[in-house]
Amino acid sequence: MPKANLHGVKSCRANQISDDLLKEILLDCFNEYLDTQHITPQVEIAKAQIAELVGREKNLRDLLDKGIITYIQFSEEHNALKAEYDRLDSIIESEQGSGLYKKQGQPRTEYTEDIVDDHIEKITIKGYAISVTFNNKQIIKARYKYEHRRYCKDND
Repeated sequence: MPKANLHGVKSCRANQISDDLLKEILLDCFNEYLDTQHITPQVEIAKAQIAELVGREKNLRDLLDKGIITYIQFSEEHNALKAEYDRLDSIIESEQGSGLYKKQGQPRTEYTEDIVDDHIEKITIKGYAISVTFNNKQIIKARYKYEHRRYCKDND
C-alpha cells in the first residue's frame, strides 16, 4: 500500500475543490486567455528584427533614389533583405501555427467541456492557486478562497 494511503482520507490535508467551482474558475481563465495577447520571446525578437529590416529597406531605397547605388546593387541587397524577412516571417508563422499567437473561440458565459478538450493542456492546483496552461503554452493563474464554498476572484 502506498504511504499516502496509510492514514486515509481524514488525514489528507489537500484542499478540496468542487467540480462546479473548478468549472467556474476554468471559464474565467478561458475568457481571460481570449482577452489577453500572448507573444513569445521568439515572436518579439522576430518582430523587432523585421522592423529593423523595414528601416534598412527604406535606407536602401533612398540610396537608389539618390543615385548612390545602382539598381543591380539595390536588387542584390533587396533580395538579401527579403530572404531574411521570409526567414523571420516563417518563425512567426510557426509560432502562430502552434497557436502561440492566434486564438480560437469566443468569450463564454457558461462552461462547456470543449474549453478543456480543445484549449487546455494542463491544470495545476497548488494550495488555493490554479495555473491553467493552454495549448499555446500561455499560462493563466487564478487564486480562490473557500468562503462559503464560493469562488472569490483574488489576484493577490
